[in-house]
Amino acid sequence: RILTRAVLDAYRDLLPSRRYPIVVLLLEVNPTKLDVNVHPTKAEVRFAEPDAIYEAAYRAVRTAVSDSALVPRLGSPTQATPDLSSFSALLHARAAPSSVGGEPEAEDQLPLAFGNVLPPLRPVGQIQQTYIVAEGPDGLYLVDQHAAHERVLFERFLADRSAGKLASQGLISPLPVSLGSQRLASLERVLPRLREMGFDAEPFGGDVLLIRSVPALLADNGQSLEPSLLDIYDAVAAGDDDRWLEHSLVRLVCHAAVRAGQTLELAEMRDILRSLESTASPRTCPHGRPTMLYLSAMQLEKEFRRR
Repeated sequence: RILTRAVLDAYRDLLPSRRYPIVVLLLEVNPTKLDVNVHPTKAEVRFAEPDAIYEAAYRAVRTAVSDSALVPRLGSPTQATPDLSSFSALLHARAAPSSVGGEPEAEDQLPLAFGNVLPPLRPVGQIQQTYIVAEGPDGLYLVDQHAAHERVLFERFLADRSAGKLASQGLISPLPVSLGSQRLASLERVLPRLREMGFDAEPFGGDVLLIRSVPALLADNGQSLEPSLLDIYDAVAAGDDDRWLEHSLVRLVCHAAVRAGQTLELAEMRDILRSLESTASPRTCPHGRPTMLYLSAMQLEKEFRRR
């Protein structure tokens, strides 16, 4: 169970909900540090240091997934997680690029991979006020502006919190929010977590929660705060004790990010792309959806009969 939880947590913001990875995990442990006789059919073992095992497995899986992250090709049935044959071919191509030089279709058959780094992208416009059109050194990218901004805000929040620089912004007038009886029952557990996320909130009698300040990234989105707060409250209340913050932060950045249908200036598009390039997992939003699709220069040349 420890290993299962470590794997699922490592994939938490990289796969859509209700999607599960296939993982091969090799774990080497000192035999004196485990007990194999705790289950009659050997279905489980007990680790002497379960927290260390969890952390090692989590970091190993997270690193492996980030290093092999893929950008889906536009018009290709291959998704962001490749099948085993594609993954083997990709590893072969990366290990010995000269060996595939005689295969003209190899590049067109495989999703594009950059390890942890995106190429520099130049925004050229916007489609339906939802997708940023960007040019890269090797083709065309369509970037979901909301998903990309979610990823940027998600990692920025965690980095600021880790550095003790989490910013809040006071409201001009305190905002009373009615929780209702069901939410009120969980207030004692939720309130410290809200404060840890950057909310200054306190009970105000009855079922009312008085909000004096909110995380700075939420204050800048120009949206109504009350529905956002209630949604974040529900996510905090539903989060488990171990990783409640990441679970709740997904909802926070969803409300704080630019919206689909929102017109962006070219400078705003450029800022999102530059910020996305500096994230650790730029190819997916915290919900696990892809942030971008890729159309290679080779595909463009084929569609226009240039080759």
